[in-house]
Amino acid sequence: MKNINAINLCVTYNCNSRCNSCQIWKIKDSPNINISDLNNFLNQKSLKNLKEISITGGEPTLHPEIIEIARIISEVKNVNEIYFTTNGIRTEKIIEILDVLYRSRKNSSGCIS
Repeated sequence: MKNINAINLCVTYNCNSRCNSCQIWKIKDSPNINISDLNNFLNQKSLKNLKEISITGGEPTLHPEIIEIARIISEVKNVNEIYFTTNGIRTEKIIEILDVLYRSRKNSSGCIS
């Protein structure tokens, strides 16, 4: 298997918007990614050259452990770019997440979509 250098990590399908262009909010009973599965996934050999991670969803700020997820992602060894996509509704949580990512000293950016 080839090494992967970039991933989009959907942490939840839950969403607090009802956009016609996406409609991810219509997905019911889909579990959130859990911390154990995230750690196992990020430790795969095929991800040893991973350089970029994009945190997406649904709306990632609705994941109950999003701060811990951001911390784990910010500590992945070779990753130097972290992107965070949000609908912008939960501003206090967004600031909290971006603070964790920016403190990692990696190139981090947030996108309100």
